[in-house]
Amino acid sequence: MKILEINKFNFPKGGADKHFIDLVKLLRANGNEVAIFSMQHPNNEYSSWNKYFVSYVGYNHQDSTLSQRIKGGLRMFYSWEAKKKINRLLDDFQPDIVHLHNIYHQISPSILPEIKKRQIPIVMTLHDYNLICPNYSMDC
Repeated sequence: MKILEINKFNFPKGGADKHFIDLVKLLRANGNEVAIFSMQHPNNEYSSWNKYFVSYVGYNHQDSTLSQRIKGGLRMFYSWEAKKKINRLLDDFQPDIVHLHNIYHQISPSILPEIKKRQIPIVMTLHDYNLICPNYSMDC
C-alpha cells in the first residue's frame, strides 16, 4: 500500500513526533511504500522526500526573526507553499491513503482540499487537544 504520512516535524521533538517516526518505520518494515510530508528543519531525520517539505518557520525569539514569526503566524491559517508542495507530492507519489498527524501551525489545513479533490482517503490521528483548544490542555 502507498501511504503518505504527514506531520509538522520529522524528528522526535515530542511524543507525537516520535510516534510518527516509529510508525513510518513500522509501515515500511511491513512492506508498505511510505512517503513523508513535513517541514524543513535542521534536526530532521534524513528523508528522500525532503524536496517536498515546506520551509522552516519558528515561533519563538530563539529560532526566528520577527518577520519569520509574522510570516509563520499567517501561514498558520493558510499556506500557499504547503498547497503547492502537497500537490507536487501527490502527483509524484499517488498515495492510496493519507495519514495526518500534527499539521497545524507549520503546515496548515491548506493541504486538505488538495487531498480531497483527488478523492484520496484521509485518516487523522489526534495526538492532543489543539484542534479544539489553542493551549493544548483543555483549560480554554
